[in-house]
Amino acid sequence: MFNQLRWWGRFNEVVGWIITVGAAVFFIISLGTALGKPRSFEGAIGFAAVLPSLAGIAIGIATVIYGQMVRCFVAIEENTRETNRLLQSLGLRQRSAQGLLGAEKKTVTGSILGLSETQQQTEMEVGRLTAQRQESRAATCPGCGRAFPAELKGRFCEECGARLSG
Repeated sequence: MFNQLRWWGRFNEVVGWIITVGAAVFFIISLGTALGKPRSFEGAIGFAAVLPSLAGIAIGIATVIYGQMVRCFVAIEENTRETNRLLQSLGLRQRSAQGLLGAEKKTVTGSILGLSETQQQTEMEVGRLTAQRQESRAATCPGCGRAFPAELKGRFCEECGARLSG
């Protein structure tokens, strides 16, 4: 998508570099002429060409920056579209999982904060995953604080020998 804009950005970037390099070469030649023959007509022309060549360098760099900005905005749009697609697919998976469980739930916190239904579902999914993680690491060693799977409750820590508790 936006292939023409991507092309336009690349085109401006290439043209900008051509302008910059050409103006830099012109600057070196005009400066050499101005300093090589300071009291002649050629030296005066060379000196008069120094400022336009500096302006050409600035215009060339500005054109390069413009081309890169166009390409950057196209990349931002592509990333935003991809992120939106991923978030929507996550929301659809959550809705189907909730449908299988039987009911759609809204959290009180989400309603108070004014979160959208998708945001509330994401918060619920994060809470569910956190609870699963805490359940899977339910046994802890009171001596060293190391976490163990829940099925090891009541056994002893391998490092310090303390009894594992839940």
